[in-house]
Amino acid sequence: MLYNVSDFSGAIHPDSGLKHDDLLVLGRENIVDYILKNPDVFQDVLLEPWQGSTVLFGHNKYQENLKVDFSGSLINRIVISSKKTKKRRLALVISYDGSDFSGFQIQKSNRSVQAEIEKVVSRINSENTSVQGASRTDAGVHALGQVIHFDTVRTFEPQRWIAVLNRHLPADIHCLKAAFAPPLFHSRYDAKKKTYRYVINTGEINPLGRKYEANYYNINLEALAANLRQLIGTHDFTSFCSGKKEDKVRTIFEARYEVRGDHLELFFTGDGFLHHMVRLIVAELVKIATGQSAKDISEIIQEHSRKSTTKIAPAAGLYLMEVSY
Repeated sequence: MLYNVSDFSGAIHPDSGLKHDDLLVLGRENIVDYILKNPDVFQDVLLEPWQGSTVLFGHNKYQENLKVDFSGSLINRIVISSKKTKKRRLALVISYDGSDFSGFQIQKSNRSVQAEIEKVVSRINSENTSVQGASRTDAGVHALGQVIHFDTVRTFEPQRWIAVLNRHLPADIHCLKAAFAPPLFHSRYDAKKKTYRYVINTGEINPLGRKYEANYYNINLEALAANLRQLIGTHDFTSFCSGKKEDKVRTIFEARYEVRGDHLELFFTGDGFLHHMVRLIVAELVKIATGQSAKDISEIIQEHSRKSTTKIAPAAGLYLMEVSY
C-alpha cells in the first residue's frame, strides 16, 4: 500500500508520537508540522503488514525503514530509521519450562531464559547478541508461545535456525517457529494481544504436576463465570498488580474457563498484563468462587488498591500461550 503526505498528516492521533532516528516528536500538531516540513520523507512510502500484523512496515524513497502503528483508524506511532545494516531481524516462537528459571529476563546471578538464549545465539553469531522477548514472564512461569527477536548476519534460512537452536539450547527451551521480520519489528513493543492460561487441578494432588498446576477445590463455576465476565473491557487494574511506576490501565478482550476432567483452565487475552496481574486475578477469582470473599471482581477493580488482593496464585499454573501482532 502506497502512503503519501496527506495519508500521514490527515490521520494522526492526538496522543501520537514520531521518532526519526534520534529525534522525538510528540502530539498531533507537532507531528503534522514535521510531516509538512519534510514531505519527501513521507511521499510514496510503501507500507505492508507483516504476517497479518496491524502494524505496517516499509520504506520511503531514501530507503529509510518505517514502522506505522494505529489506534483504530488513526496513526499513533511512527518510527523512521536511516540506519543501514547487513544484519537481518529474525523473529521466533519459543516454548519453555519455567520451573528452573528465575524468569525470562536476565538476572545478575540467577538462571534466566533470555540469558540462555543469548548465550547460544551469540556463539552462533560470533558476537554478543541481544535477544528481546514479548513478555517478561516471572520465575516458575511457563511459555508455549513466547515471541523473541534478534539480529544476525548469518544467512541460514529460518528452518535451519530452528534446527541449530534446538540442537544447542538447553532441554527446557525449545524453538517452534522462525521467520525473518522487518528491520523495525519489535517482539515486545509491537504486540497487540497476549493470551495466558492458568491451570488448576481440582482433584487429587499429583506430585508430578506440582511445577505445572495449582491445586484449588470446591470452585463454584457459576460464580467463576460471572466474575470472569466482569474482567472484560478497559479498566484500571491497580488492584491487581505489583509495582507503582507504570500506567495501570489495560484492556481484557476475553476471560473464560474450560473444564478438562478434574482440571480447570482459565484463559485471559488482553492488550497487555501488569506485573503479577494474572496470578493476582486468579487468586481473587478462587476466593470468590469458593465463598472466601463476599466481594466481586468489579468491586475490587474499583478499589484501585491492593487492600483486598493480598494473595497471589502460584507461578506453576501460569502459561504464556500466544502473542498476536
